[in-house]
Amino acid sequence: MFAKPAMLVDDQIQVARFMNLLHRYFGSDTYREQAAHAMRYLTSASAEMIRPLPGVLLADEENAVEPPT
Repeated sequence: MFAKPAMLVDDQIQVARFMNLLHRYFGSDTYREQAAHAMRYLTSASAEMIRPLPGVLLADEENAVEPPT
């Protein structure tokens, strides 16, 4: 009767970007792991789409590239 609520892709994009930002500021591996977890969800959700959402690509780029110092 009570179905598990589906995670919204936009919410997961924000989580991935924010956790990555916290990881870059504080250097905590916990934040990095949470960002990676959100990205795993996004990659599986976007695999079924014809074109990935721009936010997914942006989050992936932010996770992959070190910010300039």
